[in-house]
Amino acid sequence: MKIFIYEKCDTCRKALKFLQERDSSFEAIPIRQQPPTVAELK
Repeated sequence: MKIFIYEKCDTCRKALKFLQERDSSFEAIPIRQQPPTVAELK
């Protein structure tokens, strides 16, 4: 699972914490440095 995050966003931090506590596998991608492509948004 890909998660696009903004490091200054409280909701993003809470979501990451939630996923980490449940040992979910995901790839955290900084949205400002690597915005999603049109294909990824579809």
